[in-house]
Amino acid sequence: MYAYVKSIRFQDVPCPYASEALRNDARAILNCMEEKHAGTKFTVFKSMERIRPALDEVVKKDGFRECVECGEPASSGLCRTCELLRQIG
Repeated sequence: MYAYVKSIRFQDVPCPYASEALRNDARAILNCMEEKHAGTKFTVFKSMERIRPALDEVVKKDGFRECVECGEPASSGLCRTCELLRQIG
């Protein structure tokens, strides 16, 4: 809600592979921390905003793109998850 109100760009379409992603564990940890210590998510967000310029430089230097299938970061046209799914599909 904060990102929406402040017009901060965010991904609002869920990844089709989200149920298998490591970020589910990170989300659960953050939700638990937020429940015990209000403001944890905001603090993490503000920290990321402070280091965003350095992250943007890494992305430019390393040539990351968005996966054409799921929109997640990828070094080529497809992320590794989508590549593997195509191989087994």
